[in-house]
Amino acid sequence: MIKDRISAREVGTDAWRVVGALNSTASVGKIAHVTRKGRRVTWGRRRENQLDQSRERKEGSLFDIKVYAPQNLRLAWKRVEANRGSGGIDRVTLGEFKERLEEELHFLGEALRAGTYEPSPVRRVYIPKPGQPTKRRPLGIPTIRDQVVQQAVLNRLTPIFEPDMDDANFGYRAGCSTKDALGKVWQEIKQGNEWIVDADLTDFFGTVDHEKLLFLVARRVSDGRVLSFIRQFLAAGYMEEGKYHPTEQGTPQGGVISPLLSNVLLTPFDREMRHRGYNLTRYADDWVVTCRSRRQAEKALKTATEILRTLGVALNPTKTRIVHIRQGFEFLGRTRALSIYQSCISTATRLPATAPGKECK
Repeated sequence: MIKDRISAREVGTDAWRVVGALNSTASVGKIAHVTRKGRRVTWGRRRENQLDQSRERKEGSLFDIKVYAPQNLRLAWKRVEANRGSGGIDRVTLGEFKERLEEELHFLGEALRAGTYEPSPVRRVYIPKPGQPTKRRPLGIPTIRDQVVQQAVLNRLTPIFEPDMDDANFGYRAGCSTKDALGKVWQEIKQGNEWIVDADLTDFFGTVDHEKLLFLVARRVSDGRVLSFIRQFLAAGYMEEGKYHPTEQGTPQGGVISPLLSNVLLTPFDREMRHRGYNLTRYADDWVVTCRSRRQAEKALKTATEILRTLGVALNPTKTRIVHIRQGFEFLGRTRALSIYQSCISTATRLPATAPGKECK
């Protein structure tokens, strides 16, 4: 128990130090500045002192050794092919890319090695929102080439950032599922946490602050070319109805690397909420906090709002509320499932033993 408390305190303090560093100066761009040769990152003295980097291991030359390695590019292609997605603005399909696979992978390897590769704008399409067929949300579809390159970078970044992820986070992680997230929430409700902070983020993927995100990435990755590529991807813009639109903020849903980047940005939020003793459960941009009283829920919402604001993320005030389990609430589109939990609570019945989710592995 003591060891667990120490671990939580250390993790939380580290997370809040990052949040404080993000909020301490006006310019984050100077911190994550890539030199002309793309070989290193220049860190501002004030920000470097505030963040105890001796506690972290930074990865260096990912591009030179790993990203454009032929075996990594081939693995990236296999994962892109398995995803069976569509093509981007060049309209090249998976089948067409596969027909000239060796030529394409060779081109990508050489362009990445020479530092001449530039991402294309994504193709914007709209799909219905889950559970809201009359509303649509935008997706940004990269070209197949960009999907392979993003996957190649993702292959190398995931092992670096996955150990940093918090147990409250179930989104876009191997071995984690919506069932696991719901199981955690149910266990907390069964323990008497019947007040719920039912929160919604305002256009999270469309409003991500590029500079704050790059600062958090640069805490663990010092390879200037990796940081430069991520910046290029974020700023590539999108095409809609034949017109180009720049992107000064946000990371497109549909991008291969976007899920990881969203987790990197929200990990300080996860950690600090846990450090302060709150039962946070998050899956992507959907999250809830279970509490024992309305007063605790109000404090949790205030704390969450402050942390998220520091990270450049805003809550949707019209969709964020505090409710008792008797009123029901929605999490991961599972209003009906959670209404069953409500019934179990009110009648003092027990949930079947198969309900709790497993731990993420």
